[in-house]
Amino acid sequence: MFFRKATRQAKAVIAAFHAAFGRLQMPEDALAEAAYSAVARQVLRRHRASGYESLPARALRELAMMLVLVHEDRPSFDRALVFHGIAADDIASLRARAERRPERREQARLALRATLADARARRAAARVAAATFAEKAAVQARAVAIPVVPAAVVQSPALVAEPPRLAA
Repeated sequence: MFFRKATRQAKAVIAAFHAAFGRLQMPEDALAEAAYSAVARQVLRRHRASGYESLPARALRELAMMLVLVHEDRPSFDRALVFHGIAADDIASLRARAERRPERREQARLALRATLADARARRAAARVAAATFAEKAAVQARAVAIPVVPAAVVQSPALVAEPPRLAA
């Protein structure tokens, strides 16, 4: 009975998270979501499943624990789940069960660190690409010398005068 209820809870928590995804917009939420996505992809690949609904019950419960662990101490996550129909007691019990599993806590911590390192590497690569692009643009601007028209020519009376009118 306990495992059926826990599996139902896990499925509901994951479904509520997917439904609430647009409401979680803080950078910490994005980092936690990326870490959870990496873990979820590994679990789905390991079980050759197309979605979380087709996972075995044990894998589904562990995936829900990982979801709760990577979003630890984020009130916005809890509020979003409660908004989508998950009882706060269910979230607390899932979090308490996850806390009793030190290997899951370590896995969540490592997933967050790997995601953060990946984000930093991508940001550094984007900075290098932007600097390279700016440098290439500067070189091209120097290569294509745009002729400078003197101000005296631009303001000459011949250019400012009215154009001749055609006889009607």
